[in-house]
Amino acid sequence: RFKLLLVGFAFAGACACGKTDRVDLEEELDTEVVEIPEVPETPSNPETPVTPVSPEDLYAYVPIRLTSSDMGIRDASNEFGFNVFGKLIKAADGKKDIVFSPLSLSLALSMAAEGAGGETYDQFSSVLGWGEASHEEVGAFYAKKIEGLVTADKQVSFTCSNSLWAAKNLDIKEAYAEQLSKSFAAESFSVDFALSETLDRINEWCASKTNGKIQKMLDGLDEQTRMMLINALLFKAPWSVE
Repeated sequence: RFKLLLVGFAFAGACACGKTDRVDLEEELDTEVVEIPEVPETPSNPETPVTPVSPEDLYAYVPIRLTSSDMGIRDASNEFGFNVFGKLIKAADGKKDIVFSPLSLSLALSMAAEGAGGETYDQFSSVLGWGEASHEEVGAFYAKKIEGLVTADKQVSFTCSNSLWAAKNLDIKEAYAEQLSKSFAAESFSVDFALSETLDRINEWCASKTNGKIQKMLDGLDEQTRMMLINALLFKAPWSVE
């Protein structure tokens, strides 16, 4: 039994989603589009001076240098995230708010895909939209993105943590764990999923990687679990425009 655990956003502040990537999608996504009514403008006071904000000041990003292959994987990742978001909104049917991390989901699935080959890898690639991108190209992109997002915006605190938890009697190729460490900065642990101590260790890992914001991620473990891949994101940022 294989599990992906997405710790997801640990919101460390009043708002952790004040800034978003600007994405241009060339193709129409298979999602319903909801039109948002326009909000009437508040009449301005002519006596109050208005200081214009330049795009450079509003989005003072440190760019992540991407190759053409990187940009293809980036665009596929964005489109995958929007498609998943559309399905979550449709499933919610307007009865609840939806918050999820497409980056967290893509990272966990990409770590799983790193250990796949042949038809299985092709299926991962098809779902995530990678096209002809190789293991090496996908790994290089995420290594660059994980490192780059930490310093992309001086107003934003961002950390991305990944880990591999494998049953002690599960024989994992050393090259797989090494590649997860290289591309995803993932830690590796050999554990017994039948022990309560393992549950404590996993919850403690999640708590430490989210600065204590998520104290208890799991209530229990299935002793038949063979492997877990965990991604945790911590994101704190002010609104770009309040």
